Amino acid sequence: MGRPLRRIAFAQPYRFKLPKGDGPILFKYVQSCTIKFDPFDEKGRALREIHRELSSTRYLQANPKVQIHLDMQKNAEPNFKIKYINGFEIDIENVAETDAKTILSEIFYEATHVRFEYLRENKPLP
Repeated sequence: MGRPLRRIAFAQPYRFKLPKGDGPILFKYVQSCTIKFDPFDEKGRALREIHRELSSTRYLQANPKVQIHLDMQKNAEPNFKIKYINGFEIDIENVAETDAKTILSEIFYEATHVRFEYLRENKPLP
């Protein structure tokens, strides 16, 4: 069911345009995410913003079952992994050169695919 794993390395900024209120709706399709970075390094700036955004009350109220794992270690390479409820996973590798809006747009872009899959197969929506 679904696609197993996709690794993403952004060459240039990518923006998936999302209506303002649709973020929490699409966040219901996220099962877990792992955020890893060095808190004292500038490379983790985008991941700090991602963690702040995804752990806000509007997203946690939309999906209280989501598991957000934060791993802050000295000299850790920044990495972001996300798993959707259909088993599909994304591993974003070069987050040091990517801004937070590009990563968020990729999260919600894939969440729309999961949502359409659920609608197409008449599965109950989360």
